[in-house]
Amino acid sequence: MNEHRRIERDTCAGRIDYTFAGLTRPAHLVNMSREGCRLELSGPLPDAGDAIEITFIDGVSVSGRVVWEESGTVGVQFEQPIIEAIVRFFGLSPAGSIRDEAPKDGFGRHLPPMGQADTPH
Repeated sequence: MNEHRRIERDTCAGRIDYTFAGLTRPAHLVNMSREGCRLELSGPLPDAGDAIEITFIDGVSVSGRVVWEESGTVGVQFEQPIIEAIVRFFGLSPAGSIRDEAPKDGFGRHLPPMGQADTPH
């Protein structure tokens, strides 16, 4: 597998659907960036160069091309970059836990929910 990508991919976890050769099947999302992803597939594997359609969430899909295939895993380059929100939706932190999206101050401390901040009387 020869990986030449411009953007580092984030480790991800999630089930997506992919369509290849007219059939839609589930797959496991391993990593992704705005420009591509790595999928673990069950079933017939597309070859490098084959077109593939990936559906992340109902109604949110992207067309791509398989760049490499190895042992049930494929690398896909998207035809158009996807929005960052999709990457963040599936993304994991380096430690492997769901990213903490709670707002923080400049020191990394969690901010209280809106309307619950301590205010002087």
